[in-house]
Amino acid sequence: MEPSVYDLLKDQETLLGNNVDPYSYISPSAYDTAWLAMVPDPNTPTQPMFVECFNWILDNQKEQGFWGDVDKRGLPTIETLPATIACIIALNKWNEGRDNQDKGLSFLEANLEKFLTQHCESFSRWFVIVFPSMVALLSSVGLEISFSDRSKLALMNLSYNRAQILQREEIFDENHYIPLASCLEALPPSSYDHVDIIKNLNSDGSLYQSPSATAQALMATGNADCLTYLQSVVHRCTQGVPQSFPMDEELLKLSIVDHIQKLGLAEHFKQDIDRILAEAYRNYKNKEYSSSSSESGQQEIRQHVENNPEYFSSVMLDVFKATELMFPEEIELDEARSLQSPHKDNLRQLAIKNFESRQSTYRHELEELKRWTRINRLSDLGFGRERTTYCYFAIASCDSVGASLRMMVSKLAILITVADDFYDTEGSVPELRALTDAIRRWDGIGLTGHNKTIFKALDNYMTLVAANHQQQHGIDISYYHRAIVSA
Repeated sequence: MEPSVYDLLKDQETLLGNNVDPYSYISPSAYDTAWLAMVPDPNTPTQPMFVECFNWILDNQKEQGFWGDVDKRGLPTIETLPATIACIIALNKWNEGRDNQDKGLSFLEANLEKFLTQHCESFSRWFVIVFPSMVALLSSVGLEISFSDRSKLALMNLSYNRAQILQREEIFDENHYIPLASCLEALPPSSYDHVDIIKNLNSDGSLYQSPSATAQALMATGNADCLTYLQSVVHRCTQGVPQSFPMDEELLKLSIVDHIQKLGLAEHFKQDIDRILAEAYRNYKNKEYSSSSSESGQQEIRQHVENNPEYFSSVMLDVFKATELMFPEEIELDEARSLQSPHKDNLRQLAIKNFESRQSTYRHELEELKRWTRINRLSDLGFGRERTTYCYFAIASCDSVGASLRMMVSKLAILITVADDFYDTEGSVPELRALTDAIRRWDGIGLTGHNKTIFKALDNYMTLVAANHQQQHGIDISYYHRAIVSA
């Protein structure tokens, strides 16, 4: 017997608890992981230093032969081209995974022309800088890719655009949105020296928080701070490293909350979601207070923005990278694809079971609602917009509405729709006056036809609501309820 939604919730630790590392949700970058796998162990240069990254490459090649992300349809993205080349080079460097390498090369040859021609007008800056370099690096280790004529032309255009960027920009340009040095691994070694690298390292030992660039910086300089940074990345991100590290953990948690809500699972994690939102709001208010504690607080903020534009560009870059790395190509149940094990399988199973459970509940409730309209003869009136299904799903679309309230409000919506049509189009003036008078007196004696049907259905509904309220709260609200309706 397959587990239910509640079995899955009961058998697993909460996915948003204080002890859950938000980095465990981030999709790894096959490209960056491969560059860390290329770093040799200084004590045993014939072996990789970061064995975890090397093993990740061996374990995470897709069936089609590529490494990297897929889009919402499950197809490889163009970024899989440099990622796959990087993984092949890493395997080749340590003389391992011959079958994996051949499979990766076959994927490249089968898909190069399609990717390079379909995306020729929309290559990202990162792709323009990195891809020609990775092709050259692959050739330098004795591995060649067969390019068609159209692919060769596309590669030539890419190489030309890359040369233009390298000629136009400084390697360590702090004022540029994304400095070239953040792609250090893809730059000609002659374009920088060791002193420049070390001088431009961040305080955490990274080169612009880029694991791949920092891996190249470590191999070029042997700098201990670079090593410490990369060790911290691998220690924190055990299932492949991300494209950027570190990232704003509060933003990561909010992104996780957003993701879980879009999967329709928020009701199962309400306490954790409330805690995360409360923490984010509290931190925001603390920052707001500290920023405006003086009379000139707002002016100081504006002046700080004007004097430090690079800081705010960096913040926006962090936000951009986080949204790119968290859940690429988000779309309903397919969103679970981008999460990492063990969360990936847990959330995917939970989302599917939750969807199936809800559909079963909705079908059962709708049938019950149709039965109620038949019993009260509302479906036999022969006029108007007896929209049982429409009214029900209009109410059911509100996730926060419980089953009991959902049914009560749906019944009321049906009654209002039927009564509205009766008053607007079907009833004669005497009939409308008789029904209005009966509701004010709350006495249906003397009513006939549609008047009698509508009043009786309304009376049954009010009686049911009052009975449910008395059962739950021990208070009879019949008199007050009818007084409100008949007022």
